[in-house]
Amino acid sequence: MKSRVGHYKGIIWVILFALILFSLFFFFEPHEIVNLVGVKNSYLILFLVAIIGGASSIMSSSYYATIITLAMGGLNPVVIALVAGVGLTLGDFLFYLLGIWGRKNISGNVRKFIEKYAKWLSKKPKRLIQLIVYVYTGFFPLPGDILMIALSFARFPYKSFLFPLLLGNITLVLLISFGVVWGFGLV
Repeated sequence: MKSRVGHYKGIIWVILFALILFSLFFFFEPHEIVNLVGVKNSYLILFLVAIIGGASSIMSSSYYATIITLAMGGLNPVVIALVAGVGLTLGDFLFYLLGIWGRKNISGNVRKFIEKYAKWLSKKPKRLIQLIVYVYTGFFPLPGDILMIALSFARFPYKSFLFPLLLGNITLVLLISFGVVWGFGLV
């Protein structure tokens, strides 16, 4: 039993972290959370949640809830966007690395799906890929997991789309946080 728990320790910590976030969001108002945690710690929590949210489709709802809560709690939307954008980009990089590993180790229908997407991407010019990465990450609140894995399968160097990815992640968070602030101001 003990070895089984040790095997799932990382998953248990992520689930525990998500439950703590959910409890905070459920029992406290946004400004109370920011006052309770502090401004600097709020940005640190946002950064960590962005890394996890960017690296997991499961955690993306907690990630968006964190952005909304902190924006409603009075944090600066531009700083939220910068902190979360960098965190999301790091989380996306984890999936790019997973795709590099997966080129050798994934098989079956998942591999066929990703190879099909990667083949389509590899036929496109570099600038178009950069535009696709920016638009996808900047205007669609979808996880970048499949995109990052497909780009790694297509053997696109990470540095060739790092700036559009970072800019897209910052853009999306900026749109969400300003939308929350402006929408909350109307209420």
